Amino acid sequence: MPSTRRVLTENEARRIVAERCLPATTRHSSIGLELEFLSFTADRGRPSLDTLESLAATPLPSGGRVTCEPGGQVEASSPPQPTAAEAIAVTAHDVAALRKRAEAGGVELVAVGADRWRPPQRVVDSCRYRAMEAHFDAINDAGRQMMCNTAALQINIDGGHDRWRVAHLIGPAMVAAFANSPGDDRMRSTRVANWLAMELGRTRAVTGPLPDAWIDYAFAAPALVARNDDDGECIAIPEPAPFLEWLNRGGALGFPTAADLTYHLTMLFPPVRPRQWIEIRYLDALPSPWWEVATLVVAALLDDAVVTETTAAVAGTETLWADAAAHGLDDVRLARAADNCFALALAFTGDAGVADYLERYVARRVPAWA
Repeated sequence: MPSTRRVLTENEARRIVAERCLPATTRHSSIGLELEFLSFTADRGRPSLDTLESLAATPLPSGGRVTCEPGGQVEASSPPQPTAAEAIAVTAHDVAALRKRAEAGGVELVAVGADRWRPPQRVVDSCRYRAMEAHFDAINDAGRQMMCNTAALQINIDGGHDRWRVAHLIGPAMVAAFANSPGDDRMRSTRVANWLAMELGRTRAVTGPLPDAWIDYAFAAPALVARNDDDGECIAIPEPAPFLEWLNRGGALGFPTAADLTYHLTMLFPPVRPRQWIEIRYLDALPSPWWEVATLVVAALLDDAVVTETTAAVAGTETLWADAAAHGLDDVRLARAADNCFALALAFTGDAGVADYLERYVARRVPAWA
């Protein structure tokens, strides 16, 4: 709950963000996956919240959990594992169980990056999502589309600042290579295009060295909600302002607390987000076996043994996010970078699935839905 007086200095706020940011180096490595699915009823509508919550009522057999996103997307999150192969194995086991649950409940789960069949509609009602929807609607309709009509594959991986840097560098090439959200306008990744059309202060890539770049990013983004200590929910801020302005001047609800700041960090959505690990958020949802391939490729490219080669493989494409979303592998620069990345990943993993995806999609310059 915000305070009636200022309780948090700027230096204290900077320390809090830095402590929740990525360590400079790491002595260990683990990887976890989050797979989102669009959900449909038999008549192609959205399942009720009660139905979706029944899918999330108990943990999955390998220890993963199920959550519901605002538009009824269903997300399976795996516990972290020591290797990409182990993360894939436990996630696949959990997803198989989730699909059986969904089928028993009359729900179809579809692994595609964007819903082009239904208008956006929220199923989950909470202060967080109401505040986001109202804020984004005042800008354009991209935020509502993102909240309700998109699904992603998220890779969470340990790493220090060098791996953080490389995770950004490969982003456009990976968006192009694994694009799986077609739109009416021939957009390759409608989902990524939606992110780029939203409030860029909340969705653009973080640039510059950590932790300062992340602190500046967080301080510049408007704060949308405050924490409510009474029920653990939140309170919408009547006139959202940059967090630093709220910190220094206060607002209608008072001054932010440390809890307000930490919650604010969860409402920032760059393509790569720093926590105590790296959240890679730029991949479209993919069906099996292609989400497994994407996991292996990204993990291979971020391995400490090949970061120099990875950096060279994508040289000149590091900022081509919009081109990747719009044109995918039709862009010759991104196609060349994808070729290089897959050659590295195939040499590193020797995986038949990586070779298969390379032959079917990357070499033919077509998106994953083709």
